[in-house]
Amino acid sequence: MTTSHSTPQPIRQPRQHRRLKVRQTYHTYQLHQHRRTPVGEIHLKGHWLIQAGFAINTPVTVNIRNRQLIITAA
Repeated sequence: MTTSHSTPQPIRQPRQHRRLKVRQTYHTYQLHQHRRTPVGEIHLKGHWLIQAGFAINTPVTVNIRNRQLIITAA
């Protein structure tokens, strides 16, 4: 039971590093007789995105620099 004298829970800071894998998926090009072409994919999801400041429906910008992806909330 929560009382007016309860101590609020500290907000957990998201981990600064995540290890993900570039996976293979396919894109179908209709102009080329429905040929499937392999493309790379990185799937990001989790509560940590919101904790890191990426609220649901927030537009993001992805920049590429020195083999790094820099994702910024717009």
